[in-house]
Amino acid sequence: MAVAGSGSRAPGAGRASGRRRPVFDPSSLKILAVSSPWLPSFELCHLACGRALRCRELPQAASHLFTTRDVDARPGSPEAAAAWERIAAAIGTSSSRILRAHQVHGRAVLIARLNGVPYPARGSVDADVLVSDDPSVALAVRVADCVPVLIADARLGVVAAIHAGWRGTAARAACAGVEALAGAFGSRPGDLHAAIGPSIGPAAYEVGEEVRAAFDAAGHGRLSLARWFSTGPRGRPHLDVWQANADQLTDAGVPAARIACARACTASHPEWFFSHRGQGAHAGRLVAAIRAFRPAG
Repeated sequence: MAVAGSGSRAPGAGRASGRRRPVFDPSSLKILAVSSPWLPSFELCHLACGRALRCRELPQAASHLFTTRDVDARPGSPEAAAAWERIAAAIGTSSSRILRAHQVHGRAVLIARLNGVPYPARGSVDADVLVSDDPSVALAVRVADCVPVLIADARLGVVAAIHAGWRGTAARAACAGVEALAGAFGSRPGDLHAAIGPSIGPAAYEVGEEVRAAFDAAGHGRLSLARWFSTGPRGRPHLDVWQANADQLTDAGVPAARIACARACTASHPEWFFSHRGQGAHAGRLVAAIRAFRPAG
C-alpha cells in the first residue's frame, strides 16, 4: 500500500453543448430512455445490503455495488457497523477487508497492492481515490450527493473507487483515478470501464458563483464551464457533476462507450437515496464499493 497525491492535469478540449435532462423512474429504479452518450445500463439488485444498483457495463467478474438508503454507513450512525457487514457480504469479502479512507474532497490516491504492506486503519489516510489489484479487498467510498465513480480494468482486473464532490471534480479526481491505475498497475485507459453512480443531479444542484470561479481557477476551459454550468430558475448557477466527471474520464482516455452514468439524483429521490442537500448534516451515507478480480487466462 502506498499513498500519493498528484497535481492538476491540463483540461481537455471542450465539447459541443446541449443535453436533455434524464427522467428517473424510482418505481423500477431504472433510467428511462433519453438522448445520451451513455446507455441506461444500471440494474436494481436485491443483495445482503438490501436494494443496490449494479452497472452492466463493468466487467462481470468485477464485484461492485452502489447502495440505496436500505443501509446507512454514516460515521457514528448506530447502524454503521451492521451496514458494513451487510455490504461486505454483498460484495463477497469481510468487513475487515473493506478499505476506505478519510475523504477530504481532493485527488490524493491510496494504493492497495496485493501482497503489499499492511493496509492502514480505516479512515486513517486522507484520500479520495482508491486503487487496488488485491482480490481480497473491496474499495469503498461514502457519498450523500457527491459523485461515486467505480472503474474496472477488463484486461488486468484492477479497480478504482473515487469520491468526487464539487471540489474533487474541480481537482479532476476522476482523472487521478485513471492515472493511478496506469501508474501503479499498467492499465491502459482504453481498457477501462467506468460507472458513475447516484449523486446530485444538475436540476437540483444550485451552487454559488464561487464554485464556478473555483473551476475557472483550476484551469477548466470556457467550453467545459459552459457545458457543466447552467443558470437555474432563481438565476443562480447549477452544476452538472455527472457531465463533468464523464467528460474528465474521456479526457483521461476512457472510451465514452465504456462510461455509464446512472443519472439518478440523490436530492430528488429521498425514498431511494440519502442526500446532504435534502436532509442536512445528519443525512445517511450511501456506499459505492468494488473488488478487484483475477482476469482469466
